[in-house]
Amino acid sequence: MKRLTVLFGLSACAILLFGCASAAPPAQEAGRLQEVINAACFEVVVPRVEKDSLTYEKPLPWELIPFNVRNDKYLPLGTAFAIAPDRFLTASHVVSLMDDTRLYGELSLRDKQGQVYPISALQSFHVQKDFAVFTCSGLKAARFLKLRPSFSLNEAVYAVGNIYGQGLVAVPSSILGTLPESEDGRWQYIKSSPPNGEGSSGGPLLDKDFNVIGIITSKDNNFSYSLPAAEVQDSPADKGVFHARIHFRFSLLPGKSSEPMDFDLELDLPKPLAEVRRIAHAAYVEHCRKGMDRFMASQGEEYFPNGRSSAQALQDSCDSSGLQLLYKDKDDGKWYFSSLEKSTSSLPENAKVFHSSVDGTIFLDLVKPDNVTHASLYGDPRLTMDLILRGITIPRAFAGQDIRIVSLGSPYGEDSYQDSYRRQWRIHYWQVEFSDQVAILLSTPTPDGLVASLRFCDYDDLESWLYDLKKIADLIYIPYVGTLVQWQGFLQQSSHLYPPLSTARVLYQPGASLRVEWGDFRLSCDNSQFEITDKMYLGLMHDFYLDRGKVVWGLRRVSLDEERRHNYFVSYRYLRPPEGLDAGYEKQWQGFSRLDYPYNEVPFSKDGRTDIGTVLRLSDADSPFGYSLYLAQEGTIAPELMKQKLTELKSCLVYGR
Repeated sequence: MKRLTVLFGLSACAILLFGCASAAPPAQEAGRLQEVINAACFEVVVPRVEKDSLTYEKPLPWELIPFNVRNDKYLPLGTAFAIAPDRFLTASHVVSLMDDTRLYGELSLRDKQGQVYPISALQSFHVQKDFAVFTCSGLKAARFLKLRPSFSLNEAVYAVGNIYGQGLVAVPSSILGTLPESEDGRWQYIKSSPPNGEGSSGGPLLDKDFNVIGIITSKDNNFSYSLPAAEVQDSPADKGVFHARIHFRFSLLPGKSSEPMDFDLELDLPKPLAEVRRIAHAAYVEHCRKGMDRFMASQGEEYFPNGRSSAQALQDSCDSSGLQLLYKDKDDGKWYFSSLEKSTSSLPENAKVFHSSVDGTIFLDLVKPDNVTHASLYGDPRLTMDLILRGITIPRAFAGQDIRIVSLGSPYGEDSYQDSYRRQWRIHYWQVEFSDQVAILLSTPTPDGLVASLRFCDYDDLESWLYDLKKIADLIYIPYVGTLVQWQGFLQQSSHLYPPLSTARVLYQPGASLRVEWGDFRLSCDNSQFEITDKMYLGLMHDFYLDRGKVVWGLRRVSLDEERRHNYFVSYRYLRPPEGLDAGYEKQWQGFSRLDYPYNEVPFSKDGRTDIGTVLRLSDADSPFGYSLYLAQEGTIAPELMKQKLTELKSCLVYGR
């Protein structure tokens, strides 16, 4: 779920501390200003998380981090200031009123002497305006700042903040004008220059008499923006107001988004910060779930597998041996199978990782190492993720370097999910402590390993992205292909499999015979027809298609390929095309039903092989489906011998309905 929330449309602060347009204050005034800042202004901090479950390709270069930063037990988040002996004001985004976290402890204020005072209760706030008033346990400010409800154009001011976490400083600035609130201009933000440094958010914008005319909230490349003090004074003293205008979209529906759906919540105060977060986060998650449900439902007949936009995808067959996605083309509005451009990483023991990224979600085909059993791969999520991280590069930016992560450790949670077609997915969650993020992995087994989707997101956004990943699971094409020995290991993991697979059987003796049973499909052949070895490739490829008016995930293509020679066969379920598809589909079907080339049982040469094809289970052109059978043998084979081989192969295949 992409939540396109716009509270202001401007980023948090970041500049250098030199090159200011305004003149520095005289020495005496500067001394008084610093006294005021030291007495009335504070850092907003949170305890540093010491735990790190991650493993890196090399040690983190902590020696490159400044001494005071790496030895600080707290992380600076922003700035706050006293407006009464027991009342403090900051920007609401500094205290993250709707956020959820697994890691970070209570927020606190830290004074000039390094004393820390936990935030105890919120007294008033307005998330859209971006301010919060609160109390702190044990803190009585030695000095507080008065709010001034007016300001003047070109007025000289001081922007105060804990810039870059280096302590509280004042930067001379000048008021250049105003900027209207982005939704409907209900208030004006103060625009000043230069832009403030990171960590200034929540700090005061002071006039020459050290009165507060604004609360620093955001910046762009050229200017800083502050909420006028009058907006705080005019807000209810015992209310907390949440408002966000949200648009929803889905990554596989490019170009589409929902109508705005406002999130509004009002709380009676005072309340502890933790309680406000809990209430607000739960309400926001539920609002987003309903909004996304409404957006998805609004697609109606235009969402796969419904309507005419899906007809071509249900008729076509995805012939890929790797994961693919169904997506809706933004130009013609039709659903298609993707052709994901994948990068490939080769690992020891014949393992491979194929990976691609769509809208920040990583899609993976993992071919397991020969020395890892299916039981180990499916039963050990740490092993699975470690293999993935050997095939893709996930870095941690640290001291100007990108340090590769090679292990996330063990997951902190797991779950299971059955998609709309009853395919089984495992869900695992890993904590990324340094960023308060979570890695979500949805995976499902395949004969040669597994396919998966992987998303890194803020812990606060976990529910939103999990919603998306589950919806995406319905649109994933899963390849069932592997060697015979891989198939046997795969089918032994019945508790992890798509239910129809739990009764499937692949029985073989190298150099002797092979028998495959899958639902009402049977294949039985011996070594005189194909060389049967452990590494012979068997594909039992499923697809989405219409079966008697119902969309199913069912067997669509069977293939068998020798290990050492290019001898193989492919049998494919042809579907009679519905009305309304391009004329080419009907033409292809008519040729198939008439046994036109290459299904006319006449051998022909191609690419150093001899090929022959036929049609099975088709009574006439009005039949709803039929099966093709295509046999290829390496070298030049006499026509009569090829026909004999085809006849023998036909007797080896049994299809049900």
